[in-house]
Amino acid sequence: MDRIYDGIEDNENWAGTLKNLLEEAKQNLTTFEDIVLEESSDKDNRLVEYHQVSTIQPTVNDLNRPEGISHIRTHLRYRMIKETGEILEYESMSFDQVKEMLLKLATST
Repeated sequence: MDRIYDGIEDNENWAGTLKNLLEEAKQNLTTFEDIVLEESSDKDNRLVEYHQVSTIQPTVNDLNRPEGISHIRTHLRYRMIKETGEILEYESMSFDQVKEMLLKLATST
């Protein structure tokens, strides 16, 4: 995940670079996961997919670490036009942000 972030930070062509790095990760990493969280239409009536990408999944022991590991970037979310593959935006998620999201999901069910 660090390689992806390093490749897109302060990069004018971040969308193209991100697309290439995600494709490379899909082909080469056995721990890579790209999940479509949602599909919707944008204001221009294009079908847009909201993806979450991760290269590791936190274990129960990781989730219970008292010292936290907030600086580690474990996930990336991005929106992409389905028909063209054009990436519109992205956001990073740290380990602690994912932990908080998982705990909210667990308590809401």
